[in-house]
Order: sequence, then structure tokens, then C-alpha cells
Amino acid sequence: MGKQKTIEKKPQPAIKVKPKLKEPFPAAVVDNTFVYRPQRSLVATGGMKLKLKSGHPEFKGYIIFINGFWGDPVKNTGAVAWNSLMDKVPERGDSYSLRGAENTNEKDLTDDDDRYTPEEYKKDTANPNKARIKESIKNGLFPARAIYMYFHATKFQRYVKYWNVKENKYQFTTKYAEYFDAKDNIHYFNGSHGLQSDPGHRMQHGYKQGLTWAKLNLKYMEKPSYDTFLPYMPGLASPEYNPITIVMHSQGNALGVGVAKGILAHLQTLKWDKAAINMVYLALHQNRGFTIDEYNDYKKKKLDMLANKHMKAKLAEFFERNKLYIAKGIDEYAGERIVGWNKLKSRGVQFTFSNDRSDVVSRLGDIHGIANACNSDGDDMHFTPFEVTPSSYRIFSKHILNKILTYDNEGTGVNVAVKQKKTVIYTDLVADFSKVYHAYKAKQADIEAGRDKAFYTYTSTGSTMGIAVTSTVYTIRRYEDAVVTAYTKLFDAELAAHSGPVAWGLDTRVLDWAPGKSVFDMIKEKGAGIFYRKANKNSKLLINPAQIH
Repeated sequence: MGKQKTIEKKPQPAIKVKPKLKEPFPAAVVDNTFVYRPQRSLVATGGMKLKLKSGHPEFKGYIIFINGFWGDPVKNTGAVAWNSLMDKVPERGDSYSLRGAENTNEKDLTDDDDRYTPEEYKKDTANPNKARIKESIKNGLFPARAIYMYFHATKFQRYVKYWNVKENKYQFTTKYAEYFDAKDNIHYFNGSHGLQSDPGHRMQHGYKQGLTWAKLNLKYMEKPSYDTFLPYMPGLASPEYNPITIVMHSQGNALGVGVAKGILAHLQTLKWDKAAINMVYLALHQNRGFTIDEYNDYKKKKLDMLANKHMKAKLAEFFERNKLYIAKGIDEYAGERIVGWNKLKSRGVQFTFSNDRSDVVSRLGDIHGIANACNSDGDDMHFTPFEVTPSSYRIFSKHILNKILTYDNEGTGVNVAVKQKKTVIYTDLVADFSKVYHAYKAKQADIEAGRDKAFYTYTSTGSTMGIAVTSTVYTIRRYEDAVVTAYTKLFDAELAAHSGPVAWGLDTRVLDWAPGKSVFDMIKEKGAGIFYRKANKNSKLLINPAQIH
């Protein structure tokens, strides 16, 4: 055998083994559930990155308009006629009381029929011609429905048309919404409760509606969660970027105070410590209560002014049955029921004409502690706009709606064209009333002193039958009638002053004591350092919901 050949083995290169990669989280379980990890990018299910908003959220407010009593004698017959004449008050649970077509639902204090949303408004106004045709067809097919609709108002009529009328060129809610950064975000609440409604009840009603509305519209996360996410999601919504403005009229003022409390209660449950609330009080109704002595003095003066016994028997029922007496008004009730009421007062501006004193809506005036865009000299201390002195009269304040305009057409600009010859001047009405009142009192004194007869008897013979007819004419009657006629004109003018901040709220011709300015202008001026708006984002104007409850 030959010698075997030795095979030399070449050294093999060393195999490098990579160390096993450590799991970022030990013992991790394969799971598709998203876990928040601040050190990693936010990844949605499926691996798609979320596009987060940068910077601040959009500044967009809400505005809520709360109407007063809806006094249409046709559309709201049950509340205007039946309840008034029969002394029925639905909120008291009186038997056979009627809600009427437009008053609030007392059986369901959160009824959505008592709210009107921007979405409903858009739907109702999307195609008005089509809607009218549709309504005509329905009423033609169902006559009973036509009768029902004649005595009922649609939501659009109840809410939008309460505020937007020919006198303000149908621009009232639009102008307010634009100023308070709430364009296209207008909401409406129903504040109509009928005569003899108690402001304390309306506040409670408003609280429930406000809380319900807040839950439906204010979709904020809780404040602690917001603070956690904010560094990574800077566009998150927060209350300070969505100020809520509440504009109230007449009976709606008490409801609005309750609404504000309800909204703040919702924010408090979400643990927010800052909120933006603006309040506008127009033509305050039942601002404060009467003392017994105040009411008796008020009633005595009013009954004296009415003069005519027949008139007293009808209108004086308001006084004789004490229908206008209230022991507590908004200020007293809110002081008892709202912790932080004075703080909430600081968030609003009020405007009530000093001749806004018509009998059916007394008591009226101001709430002390709320910034006043109209009165500043204690006008609200007087229950009547003027007093008759022994020989003349005295108007207590210059802050009256003196020019009551009759409109011709829509005109141009912010002012509607008027029929100048039909313009009513309130001070002239007071002068006329004083004149006939003093004449009545003078004649009454003459009769009592024997200087004139109480009545005269006239005998006349008919030309055809030849029958003698005896007539008795009471001397004082025509003087009484003159007083009643003059008083009726004052009543109508003072009722016009009650609707004035809304109907004439944009007109720059009605404020004699502020030439060239409107009610809205006065409110904006007074609220310049009060209202929280995009142009005035002062953190000092924010309030802590926990301090108002």
C-alpha cells in the first residue's frame, strides 16, 4: 500500500451569533389593543398615524336666546285668555289650567319641544317654498290639521320670530350671534310660562333645561384627562374656547339664570375649573319681590289712576286679587339657591327701560349688582315711571323709551323707515294723562263741595211716537272716561317699552338720552370689560363652575 495522503484542514471563520433582541416591554403579549405610550408615535389600529391638530382649538361660541311670555291671543289662546280670566296657573298644578299652544311643558321640564337647535333651524329654512307647498297639501287633505295649525305656532314661529321682527329688520339674533362669536350656532329656549308664574319655579325649570342642553352639546373630556392628553394633542376643545352667551327677555330672565346654573353644574361634574359665561338681561320681569307695604302703596296709586269704577271692576282685579304680588323675585331666589350668585352677576349686563312698567308685567326694574346699560340712578326703586303731583306731574327718569315708532317698510341700513306722523311720544302721553286726571279730580271736588250737581236729568220727546224719554247723565262720567282713555294709551306705551330692547334693540333713533346709539350699542359699551369674547380673551373673566352651584 502506498503512503496515504494527509488532507490538511483549513481553519473555518468564526461564526458570529447576534445577540437576541430584547423586547422593549418584557413578557409582552401579542395584542392588537392600542396602548398609550408617550415615548412613541400615536398609531391607530392598522398602523395609520393620526394627524393631530396643532395650535389652539377654534374659538367658537354658543348663544342661547330665551324668550318671555308668548302673548299671541290666537296662537296661545289657552294661556292668554282662559288661564288669565279663570286665574289658572299651570305650574301650580291648577285643575283645568291650560298649557296653551306655546307655553312650556310643566309635566316634562326637559322637553325638547322647549328647545330649538341650529340643526332644526337649517332644516326648517332649507327650502321654505317647498315647505309651504307641503303644508298647504297637508292642510287640504286633513282639514282638522289646518284648524290645529291655525291655533298653533311652528317652532320657527315661536322662537325665531319672537326675536326677529320687522322693527329690527329680522336681524336681532344674527347681530348678537356675530358679536358673541356664535354665528351659525344659535340655540333657543322657551321661557313662556304665563301670567302669575313664579320666578323661583322658572329658575328651577331653567336649571333642568340648562343641564340637559349642556349634556347634549358640551362634549368635553374630563379636565384631568384633558391635562394628560393636552401636551400631545394641543387642539383639544376646552370651555374657554367656547364661551356661552345667554340672552334673556322678560320671563326668560329667571329661566336664564337657572340655565346658567345647569350648564355650570355639568362642567363641574367634568371637573373643569374655568368656564366662559356671558349674560344679557333684557326687560327684567320680577327682578325683586314686593314688601307688603310696597305693594299696598303701589296698588293704592294704581287704583286711583284708573278712576272709572267700571274700569276698576275689570282691570283692578289684578290688584284686588293680588295677582301681581310676589314676595320674592329673581334676586332673592337666586341669593337663596345659588352659591356664588354675586359672582354670576358679574358676568352680565342688564337693560330695562324705566317706563317698562305696564300693569300686566309688573314688577319690573333692575337687579342690583349687575352692570346696567340703561339706568344708573335708582330708577328701579319706582313702581311707576311717573307720579301725578297736586298741580302737575313728575317723570322719575330720563331713561325711558320715549319714541314709540310705527314702521312703514324695511328701509335701509340698521333703521327701518317709519311713519313720522304716527310716532307716539311717551312724555306727551304723560302730559295728557296729567291734564285729564287733574280735571277729573277738580270736578270730583266740585261735586263733593256742592258746587256742581252729581247728575243732570234731561227729558226729550220722540218726533214720531211722541213719547217722553228721561235720561240721567252723571256729571263725572265723561271725566272718568277721559282718564281711562289716557291711561289706556299709557298702558300700551309702557307695554311697548317692555318689548323695546328686542323690537327696537338695533334702532339708533329711540334713545333720547343717548343720541345715535341703539340698545345693543349701549349693552356692548357697558359689557366691553365684562363679556368674554375672541376680541377680549381675558382669563380674569372666566369663572370656576365649582364656585357657582
